[in-house]
Amino acid sequence: MADDLTFLMGKFPARLPVQLRYARTHMWAQEFCPEGAQQDSPGQRPGGVVVVNGDGCTLMNLGCLVTLAAHPARLYLLIMDNGLYEVTGGQVTPGSRRTDFAGLARAAGISRVYTFADLESWQAGAAEALTGPGPDLLWLQIEGRLGQPSPEAPRPMTEQIAR
Repeated sequence: MADDLTFLMGKFPARLPVQLRYARTHMWAQEFCPEGAQQDSPGQRPGGVVVVNGDGCTLMNLGCLVTLAAHPARLYLLIMDNGLYEVTGGQVTPGSRRTDFAGLARAAGISRVYTFADLESWQAGAAEALTGPGPDLLWLQIEGRLGQPSPEAPRPMTEQIAR
């Protein structure tokens, strides 16, 4: 089984327990290493941590943006904005399609902010967004589908963690 994921937020270690690296339908965190990346210093791994969050989850925890700005880390917050609370049945989020996550991130103090409104912009800009020093906010505006059941994990959690 995989170990806890630890990364630095400023000079302080932040630990993400192994059992929280994947939570059904609304959060996923994975360490990554861009191809060809080198270690910054002996014992430090290159890359960073990608956290995938939904728009509804982010709306309920806007304080995370201020925390990221105050404690810089190689952390990349990817917000999948479909305008719905999928985990609770697909209700439309307050401010759906009006909430400016890029503006909120900048106001919180995150300077590296990227907005992707379609597949082409994602393909053109994702590599740059995921190679900076962090924290970065990547806002993906995706299609929401009302009335669809919440998605299930493709594999059991223990299998997800072991990957």
